[in-house]
Amino acid sequence: MKRLILLLLPAILFIFNLPAQTSGLKFNENGEFKIIQFTDLHFSFNSAKSDTTLETIRTLVEIEKPGLLIFTGDVVTDIPAREGWHKLGHTLEQLGIPWAITLGNHDDEPSIGRDEIFDLVADMPYFIGEEGPEITGYGNYVLRVSGRHSGKPAGILYCMDSNGFGKISKLSGYDWFHLDQILWYRKQSEAITAANGGAPLPSLAFFHIPLPEYKDLGDDVTGSKPGRVSSPDINSGMFVSMIGCNDILGMFVGHDHNNDYIGKYRDIALAYGRVTGTDASGRLERGGRVIVMYEGEYRFDTWIRTPMKKEFVYHFPDNTIAGEEKQIDYMPAVKVDPKQKGLNYSYYTGHFENTGEVLQAKPLEKGVTPDITLRLSLVRDSFALVFEGYIKIAEKDVYSFYTVSDDGSCLYIDDRLVVDNDGSHAGRRRDGVIGLEEGYHKFRLVYFEGNWGEHLEVGYSGKNLRESLIPAYVLFSE
Repeated sequence: MKRLILLLLPAILFIFNLPAQTSGLKFNENGEFKIIQFTDLHFSFNSAKSDTTLETIRTLVEIEKPGLLIFTGDVVTDIPAREGWHKLGHTLEQLGIPWAITLGNHDDEPSIGRDEIFDLVADMPYFIGEEGPEITGYGNYVLRVSGRHSGKPAGILYCMDSNGFGKISKLSGYDWFHLDQILWYRKQSEAITAANGGAPLPSLAFFHIPLPEYKDLGDDVTGSKPGRVSSPDINSGMFVSMIGCNDILGMFVGHDHNNDYIGKYRDIALAYGRVTGTDASGRLERGGRVIVMYEGEYRFDTWIRTPMKKEFVYHFPDNTIAGEEKQIDYMPAVKVDPKQKGLNYSYYTGHFENTGEVLQAKPLEKGVTPDITLRLSLVRDSFALVFEGYIKIAEKDVYSFYTVSDDGSCLYIDDRLVVDNDGSHAGRRRDGVIGLEEGYHKFRLVYFEGNWGEHLEVGYSGKNLRESLIPAYVLFSE
């Protein structure tokens, strides 16, 4: 028997390592995959308003013609729940489009368990969700979108259960992502990245209750933001894991009916859907959020759609809204043909309070460096560096540059101050935006370190360029 098991082991391992089915999800011939997110239906079988909710869904599907519908929680929230799910499922069967769900904090209130919901919808036509593995919650699963020609996964959709209300007596409020869910996500992400040759696949995440990081977005958002962020009080670290895995481009939630905005935070888009249900509370016109992914690209477009209009069109990763890029003055490329790779650098020692003092000082050393690095310094404190040359821009676009520095840094493109991160401070990030034509552009970075830790990161992103550190191959000097 043992020998038989050993002989069969390679076949067993092969079976368990096969990629999950794509459930028919596929990028179209234009390399696009369209999703409509519906959220907070608060569907009630006995309510006269339920027919209006179903009509909203039908109208949006007819207008947008998506490849997938995702319902992000608080779907059927009134008794009789089973009849409500069957009525919704019948409408979705008529539409003939794959659909999936994540559960909200109210879905298991009308005398039905979260596990029972998945048992109920599992056999409904076109449903492609899963109850998920034996971890906290119901509805933790991965949907793979295959390439238009390859048949291999080219985009990933994480559906997760953000749970309901906390069950620990010492803690109140909404529940949070538990450790086993975070570990599950990390394991899925790492396996998918490994299978793709070490490159993360463009991924989106869908769940109901917003993460605490939504409170950190500030006012730089697109859409309606009249409501508060009702997130858990506990931050269990799901966002940090997503940053570490480097695959999530955006997350899409519901829960707060008066919010439908989107903004970028730490290179991840944090988005609300538009409340869909006529029986739900809230002042916004009922509708949904449309998301379009692009095969092989770390970008997506999204907008709010109602039966009456399309609004709040937003581009990720450049964090702009439709038409905004047309209002930007694009800096023309400079007429140079630099032959030398890398940047010229000047190295200074001494105590500096700001970058202006650095530019007035006399450099101790000059040279050429292939990349932006602090390894050029001979000391850990009281020094400064200036990097100068050209950055080669591959295409006309609106670019977002950033520095993270301890202490001060200022980045100039074509003699324009783009990132002002000046002054003495601990590690701090500052961003700036500039429109650039294709070609070479003047580049100058001024940095100084006072004491207590030195650090410098310089990166950029564009519509077709995912945020990354500025690579050495785009840096040149004369």
